[in-house]
Amino acid sequence: MFTVEVAAGACTARWYGVDERASLDADEVTVPVDRLVKVAAPPAIQGPAVLHLKARP
Repeated sequence: MFTVEVAAGACTARWYGVDERASLDADEVTVPVDRLVKVAAPPAIQGPAVLHLKARP
């Protein structure tokens, strides 16, 4: 688990399993104001993971 600072608004989220070379879409992240958000890789991804957040227009 780690903490990410997220700007206010909505973001799409996708996890990437580094060892598995696989990706997994996640629930949209929506925050009303800039804040820190705790995140953890889903159980389907074993080992190192990368979280990609993309702001929605």
